[in-house]
Amino acid sequence: MIRALTLALMLATVPATANQPAIRALPMETMGMAGEAPAPETPVSGILRLGAITGGGFQKIVDLEGSADKPELAVRALPDMEIALVSDGHDLIPVVRGIREAAHPYWDYIVEPGKTWLIEQGETVLSLPFALIEKNANCIHNGVLMAWTGKDGAVARARVQIASETCLYFKFNLWAEAEADWQADPVAGEAAIARWHEEKAAALPVRPAAALSGVDLAQAALILPGDMTAYGAVVDGVHYTGGCATRFGAYPYCDVMPVPSYSFAKTLVGGLGLMRLEAFVPGAREKLLTDLLPECEAYEGVTLGHLLDMATGHYRSAKAEADEAAADYLPFFLAATAAEKTAFACGHFPRRTGPGKHFSYHTSDTWLLGVAMQALWRQHTGEPDADFYADLMVPLWRKLGLSALAETTRRLEGIPFTGYGLVLHAGDIAKLAHLMAAGDKQLAPALPQGAGLPAGDKSLRYARGFWQWDAGSAFGCRQSVWLPFLSGYGGLSAVLLPDGGAYYYISDSGVHRFAGPVMALANKAEICGGTGDE
Repeated sequence: MIRALTLALMLATVPATANQPAIRALPMETMGMAGEAPAPETPVSGILRLGAITGGGFQKIVDLEGSADKPELAVRALPDMEIALVSDGHDLIPVVRGIREAAHPYWDYIVEPGKTWLIEQGETVLSLPFALIEKNANCIHNGVLMAWTGKDGAVARARVQIASETCLYFKFNLWAEAEADWQADPVAGEAAIARWHEEKAAALPVRPAAALSGVDLAQAALILPGDMTAYGAVVDGVHYTGGCATRFGAYPYCDVMPVPSYSFAKTLVGGLGLMRLEAFVPGAREKLLTDLLPECEAYEGVTLGHLLDMATGHYRSAKAEADEAAADYLPFFLAATAAEKTAFACGHFPRRTGPGKHFSYHTSDTWLLGVAMQALWRQHTGEPDADFYADLMVPLWRKLGLSALAETTRRLEGIPFTGYGLVLHAGDIAKLAHLMAAGDKQLAPALPQGAGLPAGDKSLRYARGFWQWDAGSAFGCRQSVWLPFLSGYGGLSAVLLPDGGAYYYISDSGVHRFAGPVMALANKAEICGGTGDE
């Protein structure tokens, strides 16, 4: 069905008019630089502006909330984009990286480094990977933006195309031409070029996933190819990646495709963030929430560590993840102000038991953690505008060699979402999982100390923002062996393996399973070591 739909869309055209030629969806790989092509004789420097769509096509694949048919959301229209660009050889680099907020009712956007080259007609091609990201949320729709500038510097034409996403409830294809303007002016881009060089130099070595014979990293029996955004493994410090397919063919910028973190952020911003804060404010983990947020008076005795562990003692259902799935929890995600989010998080769940005794999964707990960490960091620095993410996390990401994309995250009135909203490259996820699994000294203090609280299944525990899976039973060990892993909404998993190994996938399949690849990547001696099994 998906293949038939894709073929129909590839051949589809919008009828031509006197002023507008027919527009056809293109194979995605043709929107990147193929083979040898000359770089522009003069380095690119200027501002590209993209505006209204002038013609094209839009095809719904999944739209569970009916968003595409709500005129007030304007999801078929692009946000106005203004992108300052510089080039370095063929590399075309946005001066501003990360999440860009736009004056659009539904979309913000991200633009990552692409390519520029000359074609026979004397035009300069500007090709950029870009993504639309839903406001106040983490769904990402990936595409490519292209513009052609003539010798006179004017934009001859521009087009965009989207044919993949990581979004469980909204999937669509878009192919269109759009209004565009190119202003060739000197742009202060030296820092952006230097940062791009630094980013590329720090990346793990990459090889295709097919080089790992006998390992089905794609889990094809469980996850439909159309639901898989990216997947890979780290073995002996090498990142084996499966690429990133779209409904219109291979994505040409797989290494810089933005992917959402969803609840990976609970580990990476909440867990690593509290670890970083503890280094500057000893005892931060034991600070009381009520001392930092007096309005949360019902949470007496709850510490920042309890929030990170989701063990506040406040819940409605004793089932581990029932509260998060309940209809009455939706207002937390829809809250338009930080005060509304905080009020909901502090007041929605009654106290059922003492702190530290029961795990109940609440993204609102991690929101409170972020609000409290921001308050504690400002208290510590004496700066009313101090920001724990910018001051503590971004320097860590730079030291670890992550992408510039990781340096922004979703916020509400300046407060990091903490529980979701981070955007990364697949290479960032691979590197972080690898370094945590290898016991990197900058990350090791954040890892769970012990198995943690039971988390809804006898094989699952939760501690310090990490899930843990009992691999011992799968491998036939004589006792439990708890492997830390990260999990995200819709079908995201990243598992830490012994000796720096890691496995991850980013999907919108709704599947959270990884035992098969883990058993293929690790061996019994590695997993059961120290238990007397080998």
